[in-house]
Amino acid sequence: MIMSRGKTAPLADTAADAPAPAAPAQTAAATTLEAHGDRFAQILEDSDAVEIEDVVELAAVYASDAFGTGSFDRTALFDMIAEATENSIRRRDILEAFSALIRSGRVERLPNGTFHLVDDTDTL
Repeated sequence: MIMSRGKTAPLADTAADAPAPAAPAQTAAATTLEAHGDRFAQILEDSDAVEIEDVVELAAVYASDAFGTGSFDRTALFDMIAEATENSIRRRDILEAFSALIRSGRVERLPNGTFHLVDDTDTL
């Protein structure tokens, strides 16, 4: 601040006033999510999946392969589904379908908190 006759005037553009740029990791993660969302949207469009359960299972099959680890994070999976379907499926419905996959034994939670397909004979 500059003092002039007892009044204060703000300094011209300071670094503190500028918005912080997005962190590179956040930008990369958003770009990766968008890319997976776009690719999965195309796969989904070409598939016969209509029911939410089928969409979530297809997403799990895709994620197991495309994420390169054989496993997937639930949040990343849900975000990818939301991106691919333009948020047309409620998150609660995705969660219910995902829970059904776990109960059926199709998806299993790993000790590190990620998930994987138990029988991944399906391929895209």
